[in-house]
Amino acid sequence: MGTEHDVNSEMLMIREYVKQFNSVTTHDSHDGTKTTFEYIVGEGDPPFCKYRLTLEQISTHSADEFESLKDKETATAAEPQAAAE
Repeated sequence: MGTEHDVNSEMLMIREYVKQFNSVTTHDSHDGTKTTFEYIVGEGDPPFCKYRLTLEQISTHSADEFESLKDKETATAAEPQAAAE
């Protein structure tokens, strides 16, 4: 059912976002199903924090399952607003 999505490409967006800040990448690895990205943000006053982000594919879903989840997410997001009215 098609090719599996490369989780490393998903991390590209995060890498680009982190570059917008005064940051240093300390580790960036990809093993086929999992990408690990570590960086230190030098924004603000010290001490500067190091972060680790791990992105791993944990399941696959059909197009119908995905649409059902999107519908459920939309309905759930609307519930708090309806309760407030």
